[in-house]
Amino acid sequence: MTIHAIVGGQYGSEAKGHVAAQLTQHLRRDATHRRDIHLVRVGGSNAGHSAVDATGVTWALRQVPAAAVVDRDAWLYIAQGSEIDCDVLFDEIRRLDAAGFDVSSRLIIDVSATVVESHHIEQETGSDINARTGSTQKGIGAARAARLMRQAKTAIQYERLRDTLGTMFHSFNDTSQMFRQRHDEGGHIVIEGTQGYGLGLHTVNYPQTTSGDCRTVDLLAQIGFVPLNPKRNRAIYTWLVFRTYPIRVAGNSGTMQNELSWDDLGAATGGYIKPERTTVTKKIRRVAEWDSELARAAVAANGGAGEHVKMCLMFGDYLDPNIAGITDHDTLCDTINDEAADWVIARERELGVPVTLLGTSASTAVWNPSQTQNLINNNKEGQQQ
Repeated sequence: MTIHAIVGGQYGSEAKGHVAAQLTQHLRRDATHRRDIHLVRVGGSNAGHSAVDATGVTWALRQVPAAAVVDRDAWLYIAQGSEIDCDVLFDEIRRLDAAGFDVSSRLIIDVSATVVESHHIEQETGSDINARTGSTQKGIGAARAARLMRQAKTAIQYERLRDTLGTMFHSFNDTSQMFRQRHDEGGHIVIEGTQGYGLGLHTVNYPQTTSGDCRTVDLLAQIGFVPLNPKRNRAIYTWLVFRTYPIRVAGNSGTMQNELSWDDLGAATGGYIKPERTTVTKKIRRVAEWDSELARAAVAANGGAGEHVKMCLMFGDYLDPNIAGITDHDTLCDTINDEAADWVIARERELGVPVTLLGTSASTAVWNPSQTQNLINNNKEGQQQ
């Protein structure tokens, strides 16, 4: 089995849900069995991931794996290193089931996942944590602290969760054991990570960080998979997701190099770029120019450049609105302007990693954009040499 870890390379909101959907659909085309794709959500409900289903509806999900809406056959998991807000989870299951995605019969929750209780949320909203760190105040940090103090309840211990989901097919299990077994059976495990490298608890951005770390190795730990067996270590890929213009949440959320205004970006693109709001808090995000130092640090933190790292460069249409909605190489190469093409190639050169996926809208992307013909207009091939 191949493991695909989707990790953010900046400060979160890099479009990891979009990448999860694109990757899952890509893998499904090569899958031999209906349920040999396993979609795993780690982290807590403080991070929302969006994916667009076949009808064009955008689903912003905080607990269920986002790619559930593009693959109705994949198994779905909430891993042992996750935090569960029951109100959020039950609402997502209800809405997804009503839309025909049959989530309740294919969702498996690890018995050891931590439950976020109301007093965890109250603990964060009643403190100065937001002023100090830019926290979303969804109780995730408090729940993790309670876990460290051995005071938190696990999914199997929480009566409300157990009684509500206990009658569902395969609703509780030791998912780490399942992943180890299924790794030897073939197929794909897609881990949908949360936040981004720059928000890692042990980075220089502390204390304006999240309450965990955000690298591939951290995601593997959260699902309980230890890649020390040589047979298993060969098939782990990092899908490192970047935005063309990184963002951070509003407020005292930490430093950003070369911060911009949405008005300036909008004016530069003829009004195409508009202010963005966070999925969970709905506050207008802060935005900045590309940070090469941060991007290089994210690559290094995930093992350095190599075949195991797949760069996903999202919001490519922010560089050139004319490529919005494009899904094939030839059209991209014929359409993208020289400045945008050069910018993409410059990112590949500075990181030593080719762009595997270029996002062209919230629901579209081009695979291997610079590997078909040169990602260049007007016979500029010589400039890539």
